[in-house]
Amino acid sequence: DVIKTDSSLKDLSNILNDRKLEDHKKIIASKRKEINDELEKIPVRIDEVQRNIPDIRSIDIVKEKAEIKAIEKLMEEEEAKKNQLNSGGAIAEKRNALSLIESQMMNIRTSHRERVQKDIDQAEEKKRPHMDSLAEIICKERGLAIEAESCQKTIDKHKIAMDMLRNQWETINATKFGLIQDLNCPTCGQPLQEDKLNEARNKAEEVFNIGKATKLENISKEGKELKEQVSIAESMIIDDIKIIKDFATEKNMLQLKIDLFNSQIRALKTFLDNYQGTAEYKALFAKQSQIQNEIKALQAGAEADLSKILEKIIALKQERNCHQGNINDVEMAQKSQVRIKSLQE
Repeated sequence: DVIKTDSSLKDLSNILNDRKLEDHKKIIASKRKEINDELEKIPVRIDEVQRNIPDIRSIDIVKEKAEIKAIEKLMEEEEAKKNQLNSGGAIAEKRNALSLIESQMMNIRTSHRERVQKDIDQAEEKKRPHMDSLAEIICKERGLAIEAESCQKTIDKHKIAMDMLRNQWETINATKFGLIQDLNCPTCGQPLQEDKLNEARNKAEEVFNIGKATKLENISKEGKELKEQVSIAESMIIDDIKIIKDFATEKNMLQLKIDLFNSQIRALKTFLDNYQGTAEYKALFAKQSQIQNEIKALQAGAEADLSKILEKIIALKQERNCHQGNINDVEMAQKSQVRIKSLQE
């Protein structure tokens, strides 16, 4: 109520923030204690910072920076030497010469193989018509063999049929006329006259003989037709065998020609890599070996020089790091002094 009636105490209401005065006093007391605790710790923190300050009395930061600059210049020089070795001036020149020689060797190889391959292709081309003719003859030969086999099957089948017809003819030819007559009339039952019986018998025998003769004639005709077909088939087989024998002679001649071409092609193929024996190729090969050995020697020397340069670069880096560490110590000491000063204030 006093705060409400006294306008000069208006700001106090905001500070209390609806708290009671006693509660606010407690908060102030708690904060005061925290501040006092922190103040008591300041000497300890200052002491801790002072203990961690490096000894920089002998360090001249200007001199240290100058040393770093000089070291980095030396490092740049060594890096340049290293790059020069890696690029390999003399080695690169030798490698270029080696590439030129190897290109010339490849040209000799390619030119030689192309010439030999051309001869091989020509031989293959000449051989091809003989191969085609041989394949054609073999195809015809197979066709004739199939035809002859088919004819033989026909012959075997017809001969079996002819044997059956022969047996049938003999059976029919051996058949005799036989008639059992009824002596009485089938209509009235009266005995028939002798002349009527003879007439009927003669007529029946005539019919029998005609039928028998007709059957025998038909069998003979069919047998002759089969015999003629067998004869035709046998003639075809004889002709096929003769042609097949003629083919054998022709096949042998063609095979001899093909074998000659194959021998020629095999001999040519052995010359495909014969370029290595030429005087020009041998000279280039010797030069190639010489340059390769020279490159190896240069590489061995370059590796030794490169190893020394790398060792020097590592030593310079360590020296630079040492000077940089001194500069870092000075900067750390300066920051620590600033920190001590802020704690003291």
